Amino acid sequence: MDLPYYSLRSARSRLWCTFYSEGPRGRILKAIRFVMVQASPAVFNVTLGDVKIEFGEVDTLVVSNNGDRDKILRTVAESIILFCRRYPQAYVLVSGNSPVRNRLYRMIISNRINEIRQYCEIYGMIGLRGYPFRESQNYNGFLVKGLRKR
Repeated sequence: MDLPYYSLRSARSRLWCTFYSEGPRGRILKAIRFVMVQASPAVFNVTLGDVKIEFGEVDTLVVSNNGDRDKILRTVAESIILFCRRYPQAYVLVSGNSPVRNRLYRMIISNRINEIRQYCEIYGMIGLRGYPFRESQNYNGFLVKGLRKR
């Protein structure tokens, strides 16, 4: 994908990575984590949040408003691509914390669907089931699976 993204520092396992958001609110350390939620087939939930160094935790509910939303989302997409390359049999569950956030994700996916399909398969979640992604359908989450190397 040709959109800019932040440089990632990643664990070799690709189960977490960090980057700095830069904007009007300053430099904010962010973390992306992949947590297994199902073993067979392997499904990992991806989370994004601000690192709260003083507490040793990641706040996934904070809204930073640093003016770089699209660059951050592209950075998360890059981390998912890297994760899928490392774990080609795994699925990544992407779900917003509100219907509004899921609608935003659907719109971004819809706008870039042809590019996304070069890297991965994408499914929309309705309840606990995944369906082939359709641009006009509302979903409560998304499943991403990397393409097998050809």
